[in-house]
Amino acid sequence: MDHCLEMQHKGIVLRPLKRCDIESLRIWRNNPDNSRYIRKMPFISEEDQKAWFDRYLQDEDSYCFAICDGEKLVGSVSLYDISESSAEFGRLMIGEKKGCGYGSRATEAALRIAFEKLGVEKVRAEVSFGNQAALTIYTKVGFRITGERFNEEAQLDEYTIELDIRDFSVDTPNAQHPARQINSPLQTA
Repeated sequence: MDHCLEMQHKGIVLRPLKRCDIESLRIWRNNPDNSRYIRKMPFISEEDQKAWFDRYLQDEDSYCFAICDGEKLVGSVSLYDISESSAEFGRLMIGEKKGCGYGSRATEAALRIAFEKLGVEKVRAEVSFGNQAALTIYTKVGFRITGERFNEEAQLDEYTIELDIRDFSVDTPNAQHPARQINSPLQTA
């Protein structure tokens, strides 16, 4: 969707994804290190990426954001399947400078947009069992496991997780949501 939502948060900016960003996203997505926990797909050509972006601009239920450190594009994240009371969070990819906290800050910023600007009350997501970095981020902001499933398309075991607006915590790890155990690091709902 062509939108104007933007959020500054802890030194980064989420801004609308632009056509000039999509080549970087394509390169990052084609890197196996960046895509091991997401849906498997063949090599993405420049034409494929342009066609995807054109379809995205027509999608009234998706908000794609560029994650920027100053003017530098470092990743992307999305909110999609938006309804009156809920949204899906995902498609988080950091392509530059991993280990700098971009994923955590981008997650918090996207959730702030969902709750503060879109007015949803609940955010859903899926996360691979093996994606420890994402599980740590999601635990800190208050997500809870609502189920487990095998994602046929991605060929991965995943947790389905949810975050209610009342449980969202940005400034400090949410003490109500400690790690449950090593195999299920989020507290169940």
